[in-house]
Amino acid sequence: MDKDQQKSYTGMILSGISLGLMGYFEIKNWLDNKEFNDFKKNFIVPLDYDVKNEGKPVFVKGVLKNTSNKELEDPLLEIKQSSLYLKRTVEMFQFIKEKSGEFRQIWSEKPIPSDDFPDDKKNAEWKYQSEEYFMDAPYAVYPLFVGNEILKHINSTWTVKPIEHKVKFQKDLRKKGFAIYHDDEYYYLSRFDRKNKAYQPRFGDYRIKYTYNPEMVIMSIIGGQTGSQIAPYRGKVYMAKEGSFEPEEMIQKYETEHYTNMTFKRILYGFGLVSGLYFTYNS
Repeated sequence: MDKDQQKSYTGMILSGISLGLMGYFEIKNWLDNKEFNDFKKNFIVPLDYDVKNEGKPVFVKGVLKNTSNKELEDPLLEIKQSSLYLKRTVEMFQFIKEKSGEFRQIWSEKPIPSDDFPDDKKNAEWKYQSEEYFMDAPYAVYPLFVGNEILKHINSTWTVKPIEHKVKFQKDLRKKGFAIYHDDEYYYLSRFDRKNKAYQPRFGDYRIKYTYNPEMVIMSIIGGQTGSQIAPYRGKVYMAKEGSFEPEEMIQKYETEHYTNMTFKRILYGFGLVSGLYFTYNS
């Protein structure tokens, strides 16, 4: 097969894939629009839970609440937080090799390979890792409940402000080989004590930050009632936004996002189809 035949063959494959994607997404778009138009015509705003609303399109707006009345806890530094989601981000102070061949130290969330570094610059093995904690679902947005998928729709992320740990905790941590320090944002775990308590990073130190999604944020949600929960209406129509929005605003946002997403797909498979035809007939 010469180069022209190869280009033509590639063009036919590209055209075929693009046509297939176009057919799939256009049919899916038609079905999605059908369900969404049904949602717009028939959605209700329930004032209380009613089994008669099972399967119906609904709009809910309210304060997102933790139904368990528990706190999330990270045992590493005994951090407790009343929230739906808590994240521990761990970085280590490590050596990195510049293109010039020189070495410098940086904070990094990921291990930096150092097998070919000099022995005094080989990065230490990680003892502590980043971790995420989730409060058990469901969560309440009166009069219905939502699952933990709602967390990805919360934009507010707050930082747990570090505090001075009790002497006993510090002593127990020293038995594990670490002294603990903190500033207004991070905790620092170090194998070296600072006599003057002024922290300066040393090779192999850990820097730890805690962030969380706050409770009691207002959420606006469109979807369908499934049992006592709100879920995608007929498996398709669902949108959740942090903040207080009217149903008409949510519908407009949904339409805008759906249109933008579909336009991007059309550009992609349109470009693929045109490119495929070009290679097929100009080889």
